[in-house]
This record gives sequence, C-alpha cells and structure tokens, in this order.
Amino acid sequence: LFNELDPTRPAYHDGDSSLWNEEAQDIISRHYGTNCHGLGWWDKRRPLHAGEVGRWHYGSPYTALIWANDEVFADYAAISRSIAADAARIVELGRANEVSCLFIWNTSGLDNLRPKETKKFRWDQPGSRYAKPLAHKPYESEYAWWQDGPGYRPGFSFEIMRRAFRKLAVVVCQERNQFYLDRPVPHSVWVVNDLPQAAEGVLSVRLEQDGQTVWQDALPLAVEPGRTGMAEWEIPLSGAAPGQAEVVTTFTCPAGTDEVRRPIKLVAAETRTEPLDLPPVAVWGDSAVLAWLEAHGVTAVQVGEDVPLDPEATPILVVGERVIEAGSQQNARLRDFLMAGGRVLILEQVNSPFPGLA
Repeated sequence: LFNELDPTRPAYHDGDSSLWNEEAQDIISRHYGTNCHGLGWWDKRRPLHAGEVGRWHYGSPYTALIWANDEVFADYAAISRSIAADAARIVELGRANEVSCLFIWNTSGLDNLRPKETKKFRWDQPGSRYAKPLAHKPYESEYAWWQDGPGYRPGFSFEIMRRAFRKLAVVVCQERNQFYLDRPVPHSVWVVNDLPQAAEGVLSVRLEQDGQTVWQDALPLAVEPGRTGMAEWEIPLSGAAPGQAEVVTTFTCPAGTDEVRRPIKLVAAETRTEPLDLPPVAVWGDSAVLAWLEAHGVTAVQVGEDVPLDPEATPILVVGERVIEAGSQQNARLRDFLMAGGRVLILEQVNSPFPGLA
C-alpha cells in the first residue's frame, strides 16, 4: 500500500527482510552481524541496506571478547574499542562490497556521551513549522544541537569508527595471519573511493621484515567515484625468515593516500612435521585435522556417531568440522566424555553443541 501511494520512496523491512520473500522486494536489509557486509551471500540484484551496525547496546565483556582478550572484564574502554573493531571490520568489508547503506547504531547515545546540560528554550515564532522543544534534561538528547560544534563528547570508539569511514580506503580481504615459508601469502585488496572524483593512482604492496623490504610490487589502478577497485597477489616468501613480518599496502593518487599494515607470522615449513608429544586423539568425523595429527606423529583414531568414546584410550576428542547437528543428542555424548575425564576440542561448526544456543 505504501509503495502504491508513494512509488518514489520504496518501503522495505528494516533489518528483517529475510522473513519475507526477498525476490519480491525492492530493497533487502540486515542488522548488526557480519551478514551486513553481504560477502558470500548477496547477489547484488537489489540494494542491501544495513540500517544498524555495531553492538554498543549489547555491550558486555562477553560480546567484546570477539576482538579482545580478558582486559574487557576490567576496563570499559577495552569493551568499547573491541565493539568498534568488530563494527569497523563489517563497515570496511561492506564498503568494499558496495553495500548501499551502513549506519552505525548507536555510538551517539551509548559511547559518544550525551550532553548533561539542563536548558530551556524560547522560540520567536512558536507556531511556525517543525517541532520546537521547550526544555532539555540531562542526558536526554543524543546531541547538544543548540551548540556550535559536534555537540557531544567522543567516546573510546570514535577514532576507530572515523577511520572505518575514511573516503579513500584500502581494505584487505584476508584475516589469516600465519603462513608457512614454503607457501605464498594470498593478498586481496579493495580500494574504496567515496570521493566526488575519480581516484587514479598506484596500488603498491611490499613485504617488510626487520626493517627491510623482502618483496614488493605495484600496479596502476583507477576507481570511479562511489565504486571500488580490486587487485590480488600471491606474495612469495622465498626471501623471508621465520618470525614476524608485515604486508604493507598503499594506494596513492592526486586526491589522497591510504595505507594498511597487515601483521603476519612466518613459520618454517619443517614445523608441519615436527613430532608432538600428545596422547592418542579421537577425531569425530571426517576432519582435516586427521592428516595434520598424523604428520606430527600423533596417533589419530577416527570415530563415528556410534563408536564408544573411552577417555582412557583417547584422552582427547576433536570434534571435526560441521559435525554437530541441530536438535541432536550429540551434546549428551560430549557431556559423558567430559564427565569421565576426557577433554574436547570443537572445530568450526554450523550448529552449537550447547542446547538452547543452536
């Protein structure tokens, strides 16, 4: 009905368009999670609108552990910065993927502190158009709109989010940070151009270690306003040594420069087969960890659903990738193994083994 009465402004389901047939919708929408950046599922046949990104109103140490460690239990600033790091990553990937809208919710009310001023207002023409507040109570408004300047006090996450929205942005796709020296480093890079003019310049990548450039490359790249450009490399590690290193990506054009440093750890190839002092390990399902354990000289016993688990024979159980099924009794099997003294490592799953969290 809304679209019929005013076809110039399409109505959409904010945050929950997936509850309806999205094939029949002009705009689709998501909130908060990594699905907001659209990578891996959005086919771009219709705009993707992420009207709420950032979990400040869910803020707790448990939420913040995604991008931080135990310091979040002692310091709110660490919580805020961790939540911002999560939101900033979603924003950068969403911008690189050309998501139509990425709106941060809610730094203005929860992290950038609200004004505490008590104030009354008088209006020369109180009967004219628009709402006219008569008073402000402490912390009532998200902004001190009656002041010059921003009208708020930036919180701990402000600078992180400001950088995420920089107009000319280098965004690295990969998050993996450890590599064997006999294998190349995949490095995919987007350049996001939200400037009003085209950005035509040079995209360069170099591998740095101990203050030295081990490898480098560069190529010309032109990105139209409001669009993204992309380049990919397989960085060789033949000139590197075990230890810490950085992949430095820089885009330079007449309109500006942006640079991102990607810390990585380089590991000698021989460590893939060094002996590990581990007891026999049971592996539940067809997991890639089977070959890894065998390469390290560890006895690995593959088990299925109906094979009894004995912590005396195999004190460690590895639950293989995507083994857990929703609505199953597999959690009871894990509980019995743990209660008998076993230890469990759960690899990446689609479903949770904990009832109520699947």
